[in-house]
Amino acid sequence: MKKMKPKVVFFDIDGTLTTSDTGDIPLSAKESIRALQQQGIHVVAATGRPYSMCADLEELGIHTMITANGAYARRNDDIIYEARVEPTFQKQLMAFARVQGNALTFYNDAFYRNELETAQLSEAMKDAFNMTHLPPVLPSETCQVNLICLIATAEQMAPYEEKFPDIIFQRWHRTIVNALQRPNSKSIAIAHVLAYFGYTKEEAMAFGDGYNDVDMLTYVGFGIAMGNAPDAVKEHSDYVTKSAADNGIYEALVALNIIEQLPAQVID
Repeated sequence: MKKMKPKVVFFDIDGTLTTSDTGDIPLSAKESIRALQQQGIHVVAATGRPYSMCADLEELGIHTMITANGAYARRNDDIIYEARVEPTFQKQLMAFARVQGNALTFYNDAFYRNELETAQLSEAMKDAFNMTHLPPVLPSETCQVNLICLIATAEQMAPYEEKFPDIIFQRWHRTIVNALQRPNSKSIAIAHVLAYFGYTKEEAMAFGDGYNDVDMLTYVGFGIAMGNAPDAVKEHSDYVTKSAADNGIYEALVALNIIEQLPAQVID
């Protein structure tokens, strides 16, 4: 197993920093992040969440965030990178989804949905983001967004693939699909963040648990999969740690000699 002392560590949020059952960040993960920062190691969030759902991370001293599955990267008020959805495609997809009866979600620095309030959308928001309420409706069809996600199962995709043959439908959840006009991923945004700060990818480490983390784990110098990750994600990592609920962040960083052991009460 290769060893490295990173200059920057990228963390997925849901299922990686947070536990899958409660959505809370364990104390051991919070203290591990502080231990990294005390060594001068830069900590960056890299999540499928919209930027508006990441404010609590600032309390941990995390001010650089890759959100919307890589479509938006920001350091405080400085936008490092953003993808933009073309207005014509946005209107076409909204109209077609309305006919098909599928919900859509929209990402910019906030989080929105189309007017369809479906049970499938409620279940997806709860499962992916631990949200107990739906986001507001997009104010206007012409509102500029960075990413559109289609709420649909694999069985519901055929009409979309036929209607939009040039669109990349990138599934990262059993009912959530990125609808992309051009490739977009966490690793693309990571490349922009690394260039912004002057790091190389060999100096970067990443933690993740989902299918949308695979490209990130393989792109950086050292990728760590959580114990709760599917086997298909673990196969693309350099190291597999315990689950978030079992102090997986802390366990990996200690095992890899990146941080020192913390007091017992922190990992209770």
